Amino acid sequence: MTRDDLEERLGRLPRPELPDDLRQNVLGAAVFAAAPDWRDRVWFSRRWRLATAALVLAVLLLDQRAGRPPGAGSDLQPSASRPTALEAASLAERTGVPVESVQQLLARIEIVPLTAPDPVASAAGIQ
Repeated sequence: MTRDDLEERLGRLPRPELPDDLRQNVLGAAVFAAAPDWRDRVWFSRRWRLATAALVLAVLLLDQRAGRPPGAGSDLQPSASRPTALEAASLAERTGVPVESVQQLLARIEIVPLTAPDPVASAAGIQ
């Protein structure tokens, strides 16, 4: 008789039922863990982490593509884009802020290009 034969014969033997009081005691003493939160499941999911990384990469690539070509400079003229006194008075009237304060705040606005100029083109004097 081999080990496999012995295991097969033991597997075919009828198993006795556990007494109900023993079953109730075991189930009463058992501590069931709470189901994990969906955020835990999502973060530890490999698919979710890869999708998050792909989304971040896509946003970075779109940000680069949406910018101007390197060295293009800014189309905005700072002197032409400064608000006039009439616009400042209109803004002060709409917001209820004194005109002097609005003018001071508007004077602090700087126009910054969305993309940095190409350092090589700037060094060569090309804009």
